[in-house]
Amino acid sequence: MIIRKIVVSTLFVIGVITTCCSKKFPEISQDSIIARIGNRVITKNEFIRRAEYTPRPAYCRGDYYIHKKIILNTLIAEKLYAIEAEKSKSPLLTNSNFNNYLTGRKEQAMRQWHYYLLSYSRIKLTKEELNDFYENSLRKYKLNYYTFTDTAVFNELIGYGTINNEIFERVFYDHLRGDSIPYMELELNMVTDPDVIFKIYSRKYNKGEIIGPIRISYRSFIIFRVMGWTTTIPIDERSRAAHMQEVERFLKLYKADKHYSQIVKRIMQGKRIEFNRDIFLTIAQRVSDLYLNIDKKSELNRALWDLEVKAAPDSIQGLFDDIIDEPLFNIDNRAWTVKEFKELLEKHPLVFRKRRFKNSEYLEQLKYAIVDLVRDYYITQDAYRRGYDRIESVNHNVQMWKDNLLAIDQRNRILNKKNLLDDFKQDYISIIDTVLNPYFLSLIKKYENEIEINTYILENIKLTRVDMSVLQTGLPYPVVVPNFPVLTTYNRLDYGKKMAN
Repeated sequence: MIIRKIVVSTLFVIGVITTCCSKKFPEISQDSIIARIGNRVITKNEFIRRAEYTPRPAYCRGDYYIHKKIILNTLIAEKLYAIEAEKSKSPLLTNSNFNNYLTGRKEQAMRQWHYYLLSYSRIKLTKEELNDFYENSLRKYKLNYYTFTDTAVFNELIGYGTINNEIFERVFYDHLRGDSIPYMELELNMVTDPDVIFKIYSRKYNKGEIIGPIRISYRSFIIFRVMGWTTTIPIDERSRAAHMQEVERFLKLYKADKHYSQIVKRIMQGKRIEFNRDIFLTIAQRVSDLYLNIDKKSELNRALWDLEVKAAPDSIQGLFDDIIDEPLFNIDNRAWTVKEFKELLEKHPLVFRKRRFKNSEYLEQLKYAIVDLVRDYYITQDAYRRGYDRIESVNHNVQMWKDNLLAIDQRNRILNKKNLLDDFKQDYISIIDTVLNPYFLSLIKKYENEIEINTYILENIKLTRVDMSVLQTGLPYPVVVPNFPVLTTYNRLDYGKKMAN
């Protein structure tokens, strides 16, 4: 079985959760609800994401109606298990790791809405700029190029104003001392850096023109020389529409990112972080295994919650006890202690700007990660001030994660009592048949009057059969949805009330 890892933008995930009203907070459309279980709901988009954004078991991997019924029954079972866990006062409810995780999930969703409501939703593209960028993006450029890290070279090139071919070549041979200038062919879908995409396709270039230099990271730059191009025209309306959609999505995200960076700059205005060097180095040494040791790093990445089984142990527990009250950094003339840093870290894992870096870069990258953690803290506070913790889909998303974790914990406690947890890991199908299906049937009998199902929506959903694992990069919690829970294979909807269309 091949599982595709798909990376999506945060906006894509927000966009499928709910619709946005212009004069009030976004709300979940009542027409999108596929099932209601007491005070909990399952939406159509949640159903699709839970089915498609993580691999499903073989018994419901297809798009057959019987498989869709098993998927819905599983998600309903998850809610019922969670309700039972709450009623039985599951120890998980008072677990600090569990509650910090849910708070972290909530605050991440609040920051995503902060970006959406204050920036992305306000970006309007004209038909003219869309058409111009579309026409430009049909080109496949033939380019000479080189990259460099010397800021003095960057400043020299910028100082020329207009860079001609002589300057382009002289800088390469004199400063970079290369043998021959590299060559590439480049088209829209080959570029990942948004500034490079925008610079190259925001206008048409002539042969011999120089593009750049463009900063592509904190200490890295690139410059191009146009050697020629070919133009490929989409052959049919479907291809044209798909390409236009790609152009529109890029332009809106690019402009929204630029706009949002100004919003963040205003939030952070006047805030300068100054590290206590000795305490920073102590912390850096103590957490180095988490970020430099490959085996432990991969183990941590499977964490902070093992979404199918249990919470991972607190990886920083006890690491800072002897320095807990020491100041780690100062902002706005206020000292932030190690204790305050640890409390932030328990809700917001560090996110490194580079996914891979040399050991020699570790201290620098750790500083950036802490700076970004502090930035997110201030964005979160602004989101709370704006009331984004009351957005319906924020709380719906948190409820999804909470119910999943409670349900898995409830299932495991049931199996533990019967000494079947190890057997379940070895042969879950037989345990589902003998234990979990009967338990699910007892729950739907108990809660039958509180369950409503919209079979019309279910019948009209189309699912992919491709196993995917969907992630949002650059976020403290990159996994979009919980692992598909193994709770039942029941394939009938012979219970509850039929929801009106």
